[in-house]
Amino acid sequence: MTHWIHRIFASLIALILLFVVSTAGKNLLPLDDAYIYLTYAGQALEGNLFQYGSLDSPSSGLSSLLWGALVIPAVALARVSSIPIGLSVLCLQAILVAFQIALIIRLSLKWLPKHWWLAPVLLALSPYWVLGVFNGMETSLYGLGLLLAVHVLWGGSVWWLLLFVFCRPEAVLLGLAVLAVRFLRRNTASYHFSRRAGLFVLLAGVLGALWPWLLTEAPSSPWLAKSLAAEPHPEKREFYLSRTLYFAARTLWFSLTGGFPQPPLNVMRSFLDPASWLVWVKVGFLVGGTLLVLLKKRGGWVFLLWVAASLLVLNAIAWDAQHYRYLVPALPLAVLLASWGWFSGPAKLPRESLLGWGLLVVWLVGSFVPGSASFYSLNKVYAGSVRQLSQEQIAVGQWIDQNLPASARIASHDVGAIPYYGKRHTTDLIGLVTPPLAGVARHGQGALWEALTELDSSQLPSHLAAIPAWMPYLFRTTWLQERLYPTQGTSRNATGDSFEVWSVVFENMELRNVPLTQGPAAGQGAIEIVDGVDIADLQSEAAHAYRFNANLVSSREMTMVRELTFRKRPLPTLPLSLIDGGRELSGSSSFLLEVRDLERDGLLLIRTANSIETRLLVTIGSWSGSIDVPRGETAFSESELFIPSDVLKSEASHGVISVSVTGGARRVFHWWLLQ
Repeated sequence: MTHWIHRIFASLIALILLFVVSTAGKNLLPLDDAYIYLTYAGQALEGNLFQYGSLDSPSSGLSSLLWGALVIPAVALARVSSIPIGLSVLCLQAILVAFQIALIIRLSLKWLPKHWWLAPVLLALSPYWVLGVFNGMETSLYGLGLLLAVHVLWGGSVWWLLLFVFCRPEAVLLGLAVLAVRFLRRNTASYHFSRRAGLFVLLAGVLGALWPWLLTEAPSSPWLAKSLAAEPHPEKREFYLSRTLYFAARTLWFSLTGGFPQPPLNVMRSFLDPASWLVWVKVGFLVGGTLLVLLKKRGGWVFLLWVAASLLVLNAIAWDAQHYRYLVPALPLAVLLASWGWFSGPAKLPRESLLGWGLLVVWLVGSFVPGSASFYSLNKVYAGSVRQLSQEQIAVGQWIDQNLPASARIASHDVGAIPYYGKRHTTDLIGLVTPPLAGVARHGQGALWEALTELDSSQLPSHLAAIPAWMPYLFRTTWLQERLYPTQGTSRNATGDSFEVWSVVFENMELRNVPLTQGPAAGQGAIEIVDGVDIADLQSEAAHAYRFNANLVSSREMTMVRELTFRKRPLPTLPLSLIDGGRELSGSSSFLLEVRDLERDGLLLIRTANSIETRLLVTIGSWSGSIDVPRGETAFSESELFIPSDVLKSEASHGVISVSVTGGARRVFHWWLLQ
């Protein structure tokens, strides 16, 4: 009978929370990324597994395979009924939350049989947690997986880890670690270990880690696009790694306020604000209780799991904007630890229980004070997120569906609600669902432009839906033809912070990688292009072993895109201007070039847009020469260096020469070797 009471209690809390978040509006889902799962699910219903569109190649944009599978019935239900897709997804999450609460109660009964209700009530009064488990993402599933991992650590069936390892990429590491702990404790009483279950979990973990490689022959797209380990600029990695504890504490602090999913910069002022006093009470309860449970030598494995789950989430750049949703799943572990610390076992502090109850009462009563971290702030944050999503991405998607032809392909940096409601094929500028662009945008807009121009013609976008301020260089080019949405005004504004939809066109594509002042394009048929390095094209740079400053990257060496005229006018049949991607460089660079004919002289050509007149020193083995680069910040210039055939013959190795360049050419776009 008691178990049924617990289950009813858990279900009631889940339904109450579902009712609270359902008041946010018709759309219901507050996060754009939630619609990525729904789009994948819709394609799966049509037989296109792992495809974001019927014409797209398979991609690894799903962070959670299990959540992607679970939302398929919700999408199917929305297609055959009038039930909004958001409500279907939130009902699914309510079921998962009910299981979470039931499992939390079961874990609480181990040490708090008289206060089994405590942890669920505290969580239900934590807007941060409620927002996290009702957001359309996999966080509610991952939270259940973490609780199942605790259950396994305490002697539960190892088979439960099969669900856990497919919840999120981090769960693979955590699940295998829990499996290892259970294996080491296999001879302990009440910790029976099934070797068959262990083997299946191990195989599932390997599959969970390698499925992106098996599908796309590359790491997962979310890893390339967001992980700190894949960040191409060492100084950014160092900045975040050296401040890991600060950012972790800052994000956790503001998560407890219920009003700041993205913490403000005036952190100290927020700490000292009287409105934060209730947060200090929460911090005191959680931190004090956790320290006490460790002093009582209880919950050590739970504590390690909570720390590991939280730190693994911090492997990304978007700390403040997104981490609150991924820190959410581990919060129940912290609440459980604190509850056990204050109200179980022998006391470690004078009047320990009284102090714990005092902090608890303030937390409970304060949660119902208007303006505090209560359901009032939850509704404000949740409804605000829903409203913003409805007015931005959903509105853009609905406009696309009603106004653009069915053959249109939309490029965007937000590929959740826009393609879901727009019902058009999508090119993802971040690369989550377009594998060739995965992680490219992190190198700058020049690299993004180069990667776009290398896409297959079927993936080239016909329209762009983006926020101008997010990619100002592209918005300053004639790649964008006409602004179609919003219809008010027609000016080209690269500083706007709202979505705009533009028609786009890729002009002069056949000329983007050839010199226009020397060689065939300039009417010199006797000169051929032998090889070249397309600066900012990551594949071209890698193929030619391109290095600058001994591979040390600085923020000044980010890629950029320019649309400029030519200092020397090309042939009348050629365009006066061209769009090209390059790098802002300073210092030295080196690269390899292929030589076709060792008996012929060579011409080394560079395309720049330099802010000062400068001379570059070029070294090929023991031979050196110089290139004079004219000043032309608002125009492309192509400067050349003559290389005698005997130099090519003596310095080439297996038909390849190694070129080193020192000097101050700031904006470099191309290097070519002509013969």
